[in-house]
Amino acid sequence: LLYKAQVLEEKGELDSTLAHLEKSEPLIVDKQSFREKRAELLLKLGRLQDAEAMYRELLSINSDNYQYHKGLLEARGYTDDVVAGGVKQDELMSIYKDLSQMHPRSNALR
Repeated sequence: LLYKAQVLEEKGELDSTLAHLEKSEPLIVDKQSFREKRAELLLKLGRLQDAEAMYRELLSINSDNYQYHKGLLEARGYTDDVVAGGVKQDELMSIYKDLSQMHPRSNALR
């Protein structure tokens, strides 16, 4: 099921890939991979609020995964250029302050 999603994605059929994943969710055993792929697809499709919610869910499972942090920031409109340039620095600090309070034992948030 995840392989079929990979093939659809490689063909550029992102909407079909997401639909296939969501339809197949009850049959997919590797729920973590499902969540990761779903978050990634939502981000690629520009469904930023849904992607942000999915990345927050992933961070609640593993707050030390830097890819989840990167996905969350991209969903909030932060690209590498924006972060490096210091644009929206106050908002960025607010996001990480909230995450630190929610996940006080996370090494990635220190």
